[in-house]
This record gives sequence, C-alpha cells and structure tokens, in this order.
Amino acid sequence: MSGLAKDTRVTHVNQQSMVPASGTAYCMNKGIQQNTGLERRLDVWDTVSLVAGSVIGSGIFLVPHQISLLISSPLLVLAVWAVAGAVSLFGALAIAEMSSQYPHAGGLYIYLREAFGPGIAFLYGWSLLVAIQTGNIAGLGAAFSIYLRTFVSLSPLSAKLMAMGVIGALTLGNCFGIRRGASIHNVFTVIKLGTLACVIVLLIAARRAPAGGATPLPIDWKWSSLGLAAIATLWAYEGWHLVTFAAGEVRDPERTLPRGLILGVGLVIVLYLAANGGYLRVLPIGSLQSRPDVAAAAMESVIGRWGGWLVALLILFSIAGAMNGLILSGPRVYFAMARDGLFFRHLTQLSRSHHAPVYAIILQGLLANIMLLAGEFAQLITYVIFAAWIFYALTVAGVWILRRSPAWNPPFRCPAYPLLGCVFVGFALYIMVSQVTRAPRQAALGVSIILLGLPVYWIWSRRKNRVNPGAQA
Repeated sequence: MSGLAKDTRVTHVNQQSMVPASGTAYCMNKGIQQNTGLERRLDVWDTVSLVAGSVIGSGIFLVPHQISLLISSPLLVLAVWAVAGAVSLFGALAIAEMSSQYPHAGGLYIYLREAFGPGIAFLYGWSLLVAIQTGNIAGLGAAFSIYLRTFVSLSPLSAKLMAMGVIGALTLGNCFGIRRGASIHNVFTVIKLGTLACVIVLLIAARRAPAGGATPLPIDWKWSSLGLAAIATLWAYEGWHLVTFAAGEVRDPERTLPRGLILGVGLVIVLYLAANGGYLRVLPIGSLQSRPDVAAAAMESVIGRWGGWLVALLILFSIAGAMNGLILSGPRVYFAMARDGLFFRHLTQLSRSHHAPVYAIILQGLLANIMLLAGEFAQLITYVIFAAWIFYALTVAGVWILRRSPAWNPPFRCPAYPLLGCVFVGFALYIMVSQVTRAPRQAALGVSIILLGLPVYWIWSRRKNRVNPGAQA
C-alpha cells in the first residue's frame, strides 16, 4: 500500500508552458521544447508493438464472414483486404510526416489544432472521451467476457464484473508509467502475433478445402458491395494512429514514429492477407458465409475441437492487447487538451514517481466502466465511429495546408503526397457518404454527439481567456 501511495502522488506541470504563445508558431519552432514532464521511454519496437497490438483485436477473426456475405470471389476478398491495407498505409505515411514535425503528446489532436485551429481539435478530443475511445474500451471489455465463456461459466452479472475488472487492472497498470504500460502491451502483442503466426502456418500447410461443403449464398452483386466490404475491412485496420497519442514519450521521435507507423501497419497487412489466405485455403466460401466465427471454423477443420479453443484463447489475448492500447494512448489526448487550457487542469498532473497522467487515465477508465454498466456503448459507437473518419480525412488533408508554411520542415515526408493523401481522403469521404445514405438517422445522431462539444469548447475557451487574457483560444 505504501508503494502505491508513493506512486500516485502528483505534481503540477509548469503552468507557464500550458498555453503556447502563438499557436502554430510555437510548435513549428524546432528550438522550443514542450516542457510536459513526460518521459521519452518508447523505442521502435514499442511503437511497432503499439500499432500492431492496437489494430489486431477481433476484426481479423470476425470480419471475413461479413466480407464473404458481400463478395463470393476468393480473389476479390483478398484484393479488398489488400486495398484497405494500402489505404491505411497511405494514412499512416501522411500522419508519419505530421508526427515527425510535432512529436508531442496528443497526436491527431495536435495535428488538427495546428492545421485547423483549437476548435476542430477539441471536437476530436471530445469525441474520443465521450464515445470513441471509452466506448471501444467498454466494447472490448464486453467482448472479452463473452469469449471467456468458452473456458468458464459466467452469469450476466459476473461477466460484466469480469469485464470491469479487466478494464480496471489495465487502467491501474498504465498508471505506473509509460514503460509499464508499454511492457504490458508488448507481452500481449508477442503472444498474439506468435499465436496468430502459428494459426496461419497450420492453415497454409493444411490440405485445400474439398469441393462442395456449404452451399454459397446467392449474392445480389452491386458495385457498392466492394465499397461496403472495404468499409468493414477498414474497421479491422482501425487503431493504427493511436501510437501518435503517446508521441511525447517516444525516444528520437522524429525517426522512431514514422518507422513505427510504417512497420506496424505493414506487419498488420502481411498478417491479415496471410490469415485470409489460410481461411480460404481450408474453407469453401459457403462455409465462410455460414460461420461468423471463421477462424474457429478454419482451425476446427484442421485440428478438431482444440482449434476452436485455441482461437478463443488467441482472441482473448488480442482483445486484451487492443484494450490496453486504447487505455494507454487516449489519456495523452486529454492531457494535451488540458495543457492547452481547454480541459480540467488536474488532467495535466503527472505521478511523481512514474510521470504518468494518472488523472486522465483514471477518468477514461471510469467512463469506460460506466458505459459498460449502462450497456448503450455499442449503439453509441455505431453513431459516432463513422464520424471519426471526418477527423482522419481532415488530418491527412492538413499536411497540404501545413506544407504551405515556410516553417514546415519535417524530418520525414510522405512520398507521392498529395496523391496518396487524395486517395485516403477519397476513401474517407466514401465511408461517410455511404454511412449517411444507409443510416441517415444514426449518422445525424453521431454528428449531434460530436457537435455537443461546441458549447463545451465555448465554455472552456472563455475560461481560458479569463485565466490567461493574452492566450488565443
């Protein structure tokens, strides 16, 4: 108990460094260092692990079923996964340029602030806190307890308590500093990557699927089917940008962050293509359509009932690792918002022993558990997650805006920009338009949740101006 009490003592960050004197000029001046109090402890492997471990959750095990209901050609299935991976890599390359110029805590929040101003950046941070980040943590916690039932019997109440316990344990672990949080994440990543690689080897080494099997469902082919399949696949790639939130704790960030983003996304693309190739090798397309748990079905066809248990165990580690990536990264955004004077001042406080933003971490954990108890997080995420692509598109487009500044001199530059940026933004626009067309009411509610941040921003910007009259909101 005494050790815990010592570790959770906090210290205020120098308030003179909370608000930059002139917005963009402050961050673009490479001679000025942000005095955040955060420790740079993450290396290249940590950043690769954070990218890959945050992306690989349950998507690779469940999304292939959804894809098979839209596309009946194995070659087209693999092509969609490859295209979605390429689009994600294009976004990673553009954001890598941003991260090399602004290697500070907050990631996309910082990039949006510099390109479009603090209002847009605040709406992004607000969306993370009230829905996207916390809701995804709650959703992963619920999924963890569901797959845990493969091994133990759980009542509905005990399942929720178990999920809350996992969220609480990972939240506590991250309160002990970025090094501890990264070490937890690395363990999960090594286990999930090693196990997934074994599954892929077993599937590729197995005999090809015999002809026949489950009868493929008739598919009403439309060109939109490819687009809808791409949307589902891009969801499986979601999370590659989270490493930028912790940029303020990366060693040699101008080089490490671009390397981590590119290597991490590249590793995920290779694993996803190999896994889908393995599924399609041992299962006919009709089996993919009839079994939502595609990975379990594929492994059961190779090694029997043990295959289903192995996949369930792999999914547990994958979910726990992805959850830890969200818990580790999100608080750095709230920390950056508070440093800008646009959120609770206490969120700028760091533990004295481990230099972790403990109040921001605890706030996120509490909100995630509240969402889990309320049981409405899944609907909330559905409303808001498509709108996250608005911010992704704005961030990638922001490279073009910031490149016009004479002070723009990042160590890494996105190749073939703006061509790659235009491709990424085009896909993001397609996702948003298709979601609005298919579900206009849900899309309107999602945008409304985000826009609720406007009065909150107005309140905080007025408060900031009263406390610091010379600051720009």
